[in-house]
Amino acid sequence: MAQVTVKVNTTNAQLGSATYIELKDLQRDETYQIKVCWSAIHPVSIDDLQTIIIPRSTEFQGTTSDHARIVVAFQMMSDSYPSENAMVPIQVSLITTKLGIPVDIYPILVVIVLLIAGLVVTRAPHVLNDLLLKF
Repeated sequence: MAQVTVKVNTTNAQLGSATYIELKDLQRDETYQIKVCWSAIHPVSIDDLQTIIIPRSTEFQGTTSDHARIVVAFQMMSDSYPSENAMVPIQVSLITTKLGIPVDIYPILVVIVLLIAGLVVTRAPHVLNDLLLKF
């Protein structure tokens, strides 16, 4: 659990046009969750979020690579006032997941389980005593 967030990329995205962000430093046999964040100052919608696998030695946007590349592609649409040619700052994070749960949530889950276990242990004698007194 040393490396929770693999990569955080902050960029400005053009409204109405496709945005491509390459995912790097991915490990084999790992599962990831992609998180796209933006400020509420810029009310936008994300459309057509998809991952694209580009084979090695294939040209993509003027670049080639010796390795296969994974790219996240999406389009941002304006919900209200940002003009269509405005640049909106967005942040794309890649988070490791285990058992379908993002790894950065595990400490919170441990605290919740410990609190519930503590309540059960401290309340069990009182509940048992109340049940025995009813008989």
